[in-house]
Amino acid sequence: MRFPLWVRLFITFAALSVAGVIVLTLEQRRTFQRDFLAYVNQQATVRVENAVKELGRRYE
Repeated sequence: MRFPLWVRLFITFAALSVAGVIVLTLEQRRTFQRDFLAYVNQQATVRVENAVKELGRRYE
């Protein structure tokens, strides 16, 4: 059974839209994990380094 052209076009565009949303979601997750979590880890490292310096200064 052959579908009319408009049905085939609709299915094609719907599939492309779903694929686009999936690709954008995966890219957003990858970017978030790489950039934001690296930033948070760097901030935590700076905070710990400052605390170590302060504790070392107080216990000299």
